[in-house]
Amino acid sequence: WIKVTASGRPIGDISGAHRRPYEPLFIGRFQSNPNQSQESFSRAHPVLSSIPAEPHVFASTPREHSRKPSLAGMLEKYLPKPARCLDLFARNLTQGWTSAGLEVFL
Repeated sequence: WIKVTASGRPIGDISGAHRRPYEPLFIGRFQSNPNQSQESFSRAHPVLSSIPAEPHVFASTPREHSRKPSLAGMLEKYLPKPARCLDLFARNLTQGWTSAGLEVFL
């Protein structure tokens, strides 16, 4: 995700050596049967299969240093109902998600 100002400009130099205005955000899904073909998985889980495979850029104004945007709203259309989600390195709790991180309860 790229951190931008309220006017939409990156908060720093994209090619800078320190404190770049972006961070990688990895999204994965768990497939309970590793022997299941991609076609079979897609038929069984059409919503999960709609997650784009190619890289995407999410832009948001940062709330605090390195605090990623709320993922729940951005990913809602790709998640089954009810969704079972895990946020690693979380800094806050997200309703209905499992949050794991050193700063979750600070």
